[in-house]
Amino acid sequence: MELGPDSINTANQFSYTSLPTARSVRLLELHPPLADGGTCFTLFTTELETAPAYDALSYTWGSPALPYIGPDRGSVSPIAAPFVVNCNGKPFLVHENLRDALRMLQSLDFSAVGQIKSRYLWVDAICIDQTNLAERAAQVRLMDQIYQQAEVVVSWLGPEDETTSDLFVVIENLSTISPDLYSCVSMEDIWRPEIYASKLGILPLTQKHWLAWVAFMHRPYFARVWTGCHVIYSAATNATGFCASSMNCWLSNGGVLCDVLNAFYHRFVTRFASN
Repeated sequence: MELGPDSINTANQFSYTSLPTARSVRLLELHPPLADGGTCFTLFTTELETAPAYDALSYTWGSPALPYIGPDRGSVSPIAAPFVVNCNGKPFLVHENLRDALRMLQSLDFSAVGQIKSRYLWVDAICIDQTNLAERAAQVRLMDQIYQQAEVVVSWLGPEDETTSDLFVVIENLSTISPDLYSCVSMEDIWRPEIYASKLGILPLTQKHWLAWVAFMHRPYFARVWTGCHVIYSAATNATGFCASSMNCWLSNGGVLCDVLNAFYHRFVTRFASN
């Protein structure tokens, strides 16, 4: 299992070497879990133009959970203390949410959703030397190209909570709707399941289902400007996976599903806020 930062000798931690050119990037190869369950990967440098096929991870650096759902509802915690993972055979510090995302990627079966998981991965907190301000600035300028070139952008939204099962009922139903029917539903229809279900050809969804979607859209992931940029960068050509524990949903070809879900979300929230 991963250890806390106090358990390692700072002198033995992984250290970066400078990127050789302005077009250089680092990629990591995520290995199967270690015998003790720990996370292990190899980090290497390549040129963006000649880089092997890779996926890119989009996530939040802090906690992905809603502060008002779960056992710790009502409290807002700072970013958790780092965990130690293994990078090129040496200790490397990551925050809890990134550790969880890497664990998810180790076990996620992309074939279940018609995708192929790339051998390599780009993760900002690992592939950029965060202590090197000049490198950070240069890599940010490449960010749009890095995400556009990725085979798949995987968005880690955090673990499941008490609303997740209802959330995926909403996603599964709304994902079957043809874009031609979006305009058929009015704001008033959202509160009349027998109306919108008939218009859209889906099963009626309860208020509990809609509230699960509102909770989902209020996860910290969606409030982070950079994660929105990741999806925009990738939306033109790449599929984007949103994952919550073992459950996942794929948005492809510009995010048609994302469009309809956002449309329903904004209509619901507008009506909910006015009551």
